[in-house]
Parts: sequence; structure tokens; C-alpha cells
Amino acid sequence: MLQKKKKKKHLISCRTHISFYNTANHTSIHENILMFSCEPFSPGAKVKNGDVAVTEGEDATMSCRITETDEIISQVTWQKRTRGNSVREDFLVIVAPQDVHHVNGLGERVRFIGDIAAQNGSIRVSNVSLRDEGNYTCIITVFPSGSFQTEIKLSVRVHPKVTITPEAPPVVGEGEQIMAACTAASGRPPASVTWVVDHLNSTFTIHSNETHHSDGTTTVRSYLIVVPTISMNEQEVQCVVNHTALKQEEVIPFRIQVHYPPHSVNIRHGTSREGPVFQCMADSSPSEGTKYTWSRYQMDFGRIISPSSCLGCLVVDWRPVLGVSPSPSGLTPCVAG
Repeated sequence: MLQKKKKKKHLISCRTHISFYNTANHTSIHENILMFSCEPFSPGAKVKNGDVAVTEGEDATMSCRITETDEIISQVTWQKRTRGNSVREDFLVIVAPQDVHHVNGLGERVRFIGDIAAQNGSIRVSNVSLRDEGNYTCIITVFPSGSFQTEIKLSVRVHPKVTITPEAPPVVGEGEQIMAACTAASGRPPASVTWVVDHLNSTFTIHSNETHHSDGTTTVRSYLIVVPTISMNEQEVQCVVNHTALKQEEVIPFRIQVHYPPHSVNIRHGTSREGPVFQCMADSSPSEGTKYTWSRYQMDFGRIISPSSCLGCLVVDWRPVLGVSPSPSGLTPCVAG
């Protein structure tokens, strides 16, 4: 016995279609245009999108396409609710075939880069700022099914401003002190700040804190705290900052300055136009503030000159005498302090 084939059921949708944009006065007031039709319905239609993250100052491309339907797009409407304006509002309307209308502020910063005929309603927003961060809604209206929409989250990264600020130079013998502060200011999200201190032969600690600002950015400060030593003077450390807005980590070098009193006093013998030179030398930091005192000298011939161009120097204006040569034997080691 032959079985009777069941007929496939086709879903038919009868609905009205109302345009959402009044081209006469550029508002979103509904026009009094009413269309009635009965056509096969496309219940599987979907609007595809993807969240977007950009760095402040870059362009943001927001993709919006309708798929799984052959129905024709009659209109694309873009809405936004952002950090700069928490009220959802239209800002771009594209009426088929390609009639673009800018409303409510973004103006020439937003450009329609899609193609109505290709069922593509994508846009690009140029020179994005932190105030543009928020939720964007793409509404695609097709006939006769009606409107389909999707939401796109726009996240804005902000490049931190990186600086190193030296504290008062630490003094040897005075315990733990702050050497320097590395600051990654006003970044979004917060930056990662670390130190490279491979050449420090001393105890050190790192202390960091964060300051959160009303605009959503964060300032991170990292303090390098050390117990200063003489061997640490003039050594280089590095502040390393990592952030999602950076193509590579930012490295800021810093040369350490440590203060310590004079030690290891020596006398160096040399010559000059005026005569033999005896220079008192001592290791100290800073060297410019060191005072040198010659406590005793006795010379049978000549006179002593202390030139201003040579710190800690004595020049002997020697009068040649047969059988006598210049010597520092009459000079005691100088005192540096």
C-alpha cells in the first residue's frame, strides 16, 4: 500500500513594516508609511558582531552583518550609550540604498563602511577617546521580517605616561631609604611596573600603590627602596612598564646617586707649567662639595700655589737649585672633608 506523502509546512508571516527614520527633518520619529505583505518568514536571521578594543586616538571598526536571510535591508540604525553620555541615542541612520544621515553629535568622526546590498551595516569611528567607550547597538531592518539587533562593547585603552622621579639622594649609613619612584600615569587598564636591579649588591624592597581617577584611568607608582652602599653609586637600574596599549615593554634607565663622606685619601704627583703638582684625592659623593686642607708643608725653595681649576691641588713654583729636585716629602697627607 502506498503511503500518502505529508506536505511540508511553510511558515508564512503577515506583518506591517514601518520606516524608523524621517528623512524630511532628520529625526527618529516614525513616518506614517504603512506596508502590509505576506511573505515566507526567515526566523533564522542573525546579526553578527564582535566586541572591539582600541587604544585612545586609534580608529574603531564595528562590524555588523545580517546572515541566514535573503531579505533586503531597508534601514540600518546605530545607537550608543557611552561614558560621555549614559543616555542611549541614535547617531547614524542608513536608509536603503545608501542614504547616510548623521545625528546627535559624532558627525564626520563616524563613517559608514558597509554595503546595504551586501547586507553589511558596518561603521568606523575615528580618533576614539575614552568618552567614546561604551555599548553600541546595531539595528538592521529587513522587509518583511522587521528589525534585528546586536550590541557591541567598545573598550578604550589609554597609554600611560611613564616617568622616573629621583628622591633626595640616599646617604650611606642612614638605613633604608627611597631611591626613586617610577610612575605610569593615567593608564587604562592599570599598567604593570617592575624594576630590573641586577647590579645592586644591597638589600632592596619595592613598594607600589595605585590611584584611581574619575575618568576610569589609573596611576601606578612603584618605589625602589634600598639600604645604600658606596659600591651602589653610579650603578644603573631600570624601570620596566608593560601595558596593553604598548607594542612592546617600555624601559626607562636610571643612574643611582649615593651620597657618602670622603675616604681613601691619596696624593698624586704631576707637573704643570708653573711647576710640580701635588693633588690630594679622595673618593666621595658628591665630589664637588669636598674640602681639602693641607695641614703642614715646609719648602726650602719656591712657593705654594692653590689653583682654583684643580680641586685639592698644590702647585710648587720651584726655583731650580743645583742638586735639588722637587719632592712632596715636606707635605703631610691632606685632609678631605
